[in-house]
Amino acid sequence: MTLLGRQSRAAAAASERYKDVPKQGRLDALRPYLIKFRCFPENVDNVDTYPISIEELKLLVRRWNMHHERNFWRNHPDKDSVVMALYQKMKQKKEDKARKLQMQKEHSLTGESPSPRHNSKQRKHMHFGSSDEADLSSSNPIPGLNNLGLSAGFTKNLFKRHMGMEHHDLDMAGDDTHLHEAYLHAVSPEGLLVMSRTDGIAHQVDPRFLKKRSKSQYMDNGASPEVIKSEEAPPSPTLAPSEVQDDRKIRVKRKCAAALLNMSLKEQMETQFAEEGGLESLLELALSTKDRETLTYCMSCILNLSGEGRADSKLFDFGIVKAISQLSLETSDPRVMQYCAKSLCFFTQLEDIEERLISMGIIPPLTKLTINANNPVTVMIACKGLHNISPILTGSMADSVNKHIMDCVKRLTVLNVPFLSSFSGEVVQNLSCLMNARQKIADEGAIEVLNTLIRNSPNSRTMKACAIALCNLSQLKSCTKEMVNMDVIEVITDMLKADHEETVYLCTLVLSNLTAQTELRQKVAAKNGIPVLCSLLSSKSSRTSAVASKSLANFATDENTRGAVIRSRGVPPLIGLLSGDAEGPRHDALGALCNLLSFEDTYMSVISSGVIPALKSIMHHDMHWEGISLGLFNIATWQNVHMMLVDQGGAEMLTQLLLNKELTHLIPQNLASLASLVRSSDTHEKLMKTNLVKALWVPIQNSIPEGSATAKLDRPTASKISSILMYLSTTEASAKKLVSDGAVLSLVQLARQEFEEAKMCASAMFYNLSLKKVLSDHGFLDALIATANTSDTSSPRLVWCAQTFSNLSTYPRGRTMFGKEIVKVAPCLAQMMRSGHKEASVIQRHCAIALCNSLSVWLKSSDIEEMKEKGVVQDLIVVSVLRVNVDYIKETLAKALFNLLITKDTRELMVNQGIMSSLIRLTKQVQTSEVISLCVTALQNLTCEEKLASTYADTLMEMNAIHVLVVQTVTPMAHIEVKKMCGSALSNLSRLPTTHHYFVKEPNLCHALIKISSIRHSEEWVEKCAEVIWNLTAHTDNHQALLDQNVVQCIGHIIENGNAACRVLGVCSLTNLSTNPAGYQQVSEDGMFILVATMKHTFMPIETKMNALRAVCNLVVEYPESRKTAVEEDLVPSLGMMMKSLMGAGGDGNEEDLMIVAKIMREISFYSDGHVTIQDSKGGNILLRLSKLENAEIKADVATAILNLSTCRFVTQLIEDGVIEAIYWLTLQDLLGLTKTVYERCVAIVRNLTANPKAIGRVVLESKIMMVLGKMIEYPSPLIKYHACVSLYNISCYPDSQELFVRSSPGIIHYLVALAEESDDANGLLMRSICSAALHQYPQDLLKNDPKVTNILMVLLSMDTSILDDCEVTVTDSDMATKLKKGWEVVMTSCEYAGTEVVQSWLNIVVERLLTFIPGKVEGETLKAVEVGSSDGPKLQSGSRPAGEYNKMMIEHVKQTPKDFAMPVPGAEITMEAKIELFKKENDVGADEEDDLVLSHDYHIPGSHFMGEHVAADDFSEGGEHLPVSPATTKLPPVNAPLPPAEGNLFGAEHRSSVALLTSMGSQANIGNSPKISMRSSFTTKIQGSMPLIPDSAKGISGTSETSIPGQKQIARRESMRQNFKAAQMKKAVKLENDYKDMLLLKSNNLY
Repeated sequence: MTLLGRQSRAAAAASERYKDVPKQGRLDALRPYLIKFRCFPENVDNVDTYPISIEELKLLVRRWNMHHERNFWRNHPDKDSVVMALYQKMKQKKEDKARKLQMQKEHSLTGESPSPRHNSKQRKHMHFGSSDEADLSSSNPIPGLNNLGLSAGFTKNLFKRHMGMEHHDLDMAGDDTHLHEAYLHAVSPEGLLVMSRTDGIAHQVDPRFLKKRSKSQYMDNGASPEVIKSEEAPPSPTLAPSEVQDDRKIRVKRKCAAALLNMSLKEQMETQFAEEGGLESLLELALSTKDRETLTYCMSCILNLSGEGRADSKLFDFGIVKAISQLSLETSDPRVMQYCAKSLCFFTQLEDIEERLISMGIIPPLTKLTINANNPVTVMIACKGLHNISPILTGSMADSVNKHIMDCVKRLTVLNVPFLSSFSGEVVQNLSCLMNARQKIADEGAIEVLNTLIRNSPNSRTMKACAIALCNLSQLKSCTKEMVNMDVIEVITDMLKADHEETVYLCTLVLSNLTAQTELRQKVAAKNGIPVLCSLLSSKSSRTSAVASKSLANFATDENTRGAVIRSRGVPPLIGLLSGDAEGPRHDALGALCNLLSFEDTYMSVISSGVIPALKSIMHHDMHWEGISLGLFNIATWQNVHMMLVDQGGAEMLTQLLLNKELTHLIPQNLASLASLVRSSDTHEKLMKTNLVKALWVPIQNSIPEGSATAKLDRPTASKISSILMYLSTTEASAKKLVSDGAVLSLVQLARQEFEEAKMCASAMFYNLSLKKVLSDHGFLDALIATANTSDTSSPRLVWCAQTFSNLSTYPRGRTMFGKEIVKVAPCLAQMMRSGHKEASVIQRHCAIALCNSLSVWLKSSDIEEMKEKGVVQDLIVVSVLRVNVDYIKETLAKALFNLLITKDTRELMVNQGIMSSLIRLTKQVQTSEVISLCVTALQNLTCEEKLASTYADTLMEMNAIHVLVVQTVTPMAHIEVKKMCGSALSNLSRLPTTHHYFVKEPNLCHALIKISSIRHSEEWVEKCAEVIWNLTAHTDNHQALLDQNVVQCIGHIIENGNAACRVLGVCSLTNLSTNPAGYQQVSEDGMFILVATMKHTFMPIETKMNALRAVCNLVVEYPESRKTAVEEDLVPSLGMMMKSLMGAGGDGNEEDLMIVAKIMREISFYSDGHVTIQDSKGGNILLRLSKLENAEIKADVATAILNLSTCRFVTQLIEDGVIEAIYWLTLQDLLGLTKTVYERCVAIVRNLTANPKAIGRVVLESKIMMVLGKMIEYPSPLIKYHACVSLYNISCYPDSQELFVRSSPGIIHYLVALAEESDDANGLLMRSICSAALHQYPQDLLKNDPKVTNILMVLLSMDTSILDDCEVTVTDSDMATKLKKGWEVVMTSCEYAGTEVVQSWLNIVVERLLTFIPGKVEGETLKAVEVGSSDGPKLQSGSRPAGEYNKMMIEHVKQTPKDFAMPVPGAEITMEAKIELFKKENDVGADEEDDLVLSHDYHIPGSHFMGEHVAADDFSEGGEHLPVSPATTKLPPVNAPLPPAEGNLFGAEHRSSVALLTSMGSQANIGNSPKISMRSSFTTKIQGSMPLIPDSAKGISGTSETSIPGQKQIARRESMRQNFKAAQMKKAVKLENDYKDMLLLKSNNLY
């Protein structure tokens, strides 16, 4: 048998321990015999504990001679087989011993000693079979024989009559059972008849009993010498008085007859006597004489020969039967008649000769003897002969003989003689065992005879015979009522209280047969039969307890008597019988208990008495398995005792019954019991500790056809098993245990059945088990899919299947299983989601979960392609987008669709199938973060694909993916992770130029990027935003659209929240935007601070700084309005830092990069309002450092910048920063084409500085001022010279420096004179005037008397003084003669950016569920208890086998001698005058009427309690309408009014029940409290107040006036009640009929 699940270690250990228990028990049973026969070694100290080896067992085998059996040692090679053989031998010896003891007991009770000459069958019952039995006989002497001077040891030995002993010395009227035997020994001695000249033995008895006794032995026994002497002398016969004939012939005949008699006494002459003519002569002599003495001798001789006859004897060849018949008819002598009867009776005792005797005419003489004989003993002997012939008779002859026998019995019964009464009882007993005689003797008054015998002959032998006869007659239904009418039940009940075991057993058997009839059962109960039977259950006799249990089983079947069994405390004895050794009592007690367990008012008493452990104790008896099964079934139907049943081992018993291969017919009943038990969840834990799962697998396994994998169960079995497993799965612990024990295999088979009940329970169990464990057994998934395939839109089966899929998908193993079979699972789930079930939303939810989780595992590419080919993918898309209307289900389906994109090999296929577009569509339908996240994740992952540009870009653009990303980003409640993924996806897409067109179409792109960049601590994703803008700004076509979205602010936000890379990309983007005139203003206003700050950044790459520098340069050069912003944003310090970075420590730096700085300084210097700021920001230092560079363009830009700064009124800082030195460096070398430009600006700078009154004081202190002016004066440019001349004039006007400059070398006077002597053109004249004015500023003492100086001074006289006003004018760059070009070209920038690549995150999405254990359940039908003997079960009755057995009636063979003629004829002292009358019940009609009253126990009044049953309202038709009565209603008794009492006695004078008995019955019935009230004690109170009024017939009923004469309303009400009652009658009758049909059906199916 297949073991389901792994056997636990404890179970294996228990099984191993249990293996040796039966073996050890058998060894212990053999130990007493081993000790008895001294099989153990002699040196053993304690044989009780010494281990038994094979050597001791071999010794016992030899002591029992078992080794003589052929091949014994070959058939028993090991110790276990030898032990088993010895054990069987021991049991056989015990059974033989018990049988012998029973035979001894039976013969000791009957007191009859069979002759040793009887046939072999009779010898089996003789009492000299063993020495033990001889001892038993010697220890039990026959009472009454001691008075005769006989020892008990001689009851079978030769009888020696004492002198003077007469018949009257015996008291024949006594009650002693054995006086009959004593009488027969006295009047018909079989002792030693000593013939003249012979010492022959008359009767050869068994030598083990016959011992030759000496005179001394007689003396020891108290016999006198006279007695001994008299015994040794031959007695002289004393004949009865008659006329003595002196005729010689008569005397000769007498002598011949005497001689023949003597010869018949010799055993050695018996054969010779018959063969040599002795018999023929004897018969001739007997028939020819009229002499009484001769005839007596002849009949004695015939009697002696007849007693020794055999079936093959030659006696019959000489017509001995005919001769005896003739003699019996012709004689009137009592002794001769008795001898004839004995002789004929001896012949009837022989076996297999009856037909020959009948043909010889033996019946007429026997019949004649029974009629004509006046001696009761003779009648008795003749009746025995007829009795012995009766069994083979048939037809009218049998009836005639049986009638004569019964007539004899009646005649002998009324004599009231104990031994005759015993004979009468035995005759009726034997004939009652014959089927062909039983009915006849019943008709001829057998019940009367038995009743009379029981009442008048109280000895045990008679009682036993009567009990056996009543037992057999009670099987005739015609006798049972007669027994009741004659009060036999009451007598039998009294007999049950007797001490004689056999009688008690037989009386109990009678009651058992009577109680098998429903109409008599209540009468037996009324006679207090139930308490007596209950007391007999504990009888030492197993037979008595067996029959008592059978009777109680019948009482337990009856609803009117079962309560009495409980009240009589009959349950504990019944339970006690279950533990007995006898099978019969166990069987019947089990039936009674099953009945009591089937009723609501009795089951609790039985269970509380311990019936369950008792049932468990008899589980090893295979013949009781059916009863145990029924008992457990009945207990299981009562829900309140389920836990008690399980605690006391009921579950283990049911499991064992199911596992038993021999009890397949009980499987439905046992399954029904378990199905009822499992409804109580408290029982599940202990039920699962048994082999229940294995037991339930047995009927499934047995129903699997050969070569098939699917069981073919019938509907009840499949329903019950599925219900049991389903209920067990409703508790957590048992659900886990079911899976571990392998219940899933059974579940798979149940799911494959075609019955809806099984499929329903299977689906519920699928769901329950999946709550606790994953189910992955072979065939499970196919079974689940098949179970889910239903079109029933209201069945919960589909819901449970969907939940099972969902539950299992939450386990990794479950998901793996579904993934491997996704080709099967996905279509099933899709179909379930499409079903129009009333719980469609629940189904769709769980199917979506299962689908998502199933697709989350690794799937084979071939499976996905197959799904695509079968349209499953499209089906799922349609269901997700269109079929499902619940948002959270759509969300789960979106996860499922996402999981379809996981497999790399089929991802492109799935995208082309529309998975990605479906996700995008779901984001519009379901505004949940989960769906949005899935969609964005999928988009991000697709943008990370290597084949993005070639494979997915166009598809994504068709899906408007950028718009989706932007929209999901700017959504107010967008999740951070979604924003990040959107930024990543946008970044990836922005790298493709083909996507830029779609980017710039999004008006909220920058807003989305700002949203992303606003995420805290997410610099990586901010960098993605910067990359998007950088990629887009790299193309000028995108600038305008970006600028329209204030992209510069977005860049600033990104840079602010991002990392260094963000600034790098942002600066690049600003640089690109700064090349577009449309972006000047926005970049200037919103981006200048970024650029300036970038240049200040210490750790920023120089390339980024240069990009920022270029951007600033682009702005200040091309957009003058930006200069103000630049200055205000502290651009100058940033430029200083850039200078420092570019030039390095002591280096010159890259002149091209420095040129940008110079350009910026030049351009911002044009912002006049910023001059002070520039100076304060150390702009002079920057210019100074730049001036030292050799690049002419730089010098030109620096000169221009300084010139612009010099126009400021506050130039002190500029001077301090070394502006004069800067001019020095600017003019230090030839600048080729830019020399003049530089010189012009440098001389203008000096002029402006010297013209500034606040700066002149600082300028004159510069050491290189005169050197610089000298270079200017020397430059061949009139304008330059003019500005230099004005500068010298301004210096000259500062008195504090006059002496210094005069004394310098060359001094200022020298330069003035040189300038004054320039050409005479207008410019020269102008300079001369100015020089003259300058010289006039010096004191005379400082001027040399130089004619040149004088001449110059004189010019002042003719000079126009307005010329000097021009010297105070500040010169600007616009005043320069040579214009300087911008020298800057706007160019787009780029940078090397290796952005971080986002790894694809194709994570398997699993929908996790918290599996709360809320089990599913299918409510089953409520079971109804089944009673043994009800319409739902088999009737429990006694069998037809008769009690006892027919035995021929024997008479002892005692050879007659002349000595016996002196004794009176046995029975002569008894007259044939009747001393008593046969007991007859008078007034039988009245008794019948009483029966009708007593048996009419089905009176039920609506709404009232009567006889233990309450009629519910459902038993009546609505409105009290009268329903037509069907033929089935005739089974119910009619409703009749109670009969009026006769003179105060309710049942009339003819009722002879004891008043005390009636009173006791009333008290036992608890009148007024219990519904089961005795009708005899409460008939009036219970019937009169509830029965409907019956006109005229009820006037005599005692009661109140209101009851007797009701009003009209009361009459109408009662009439309505009558109609309702009739309707209930019909309804109940129909139910009974249906129940009976059901019983027949169950019986035909061998269910009981």
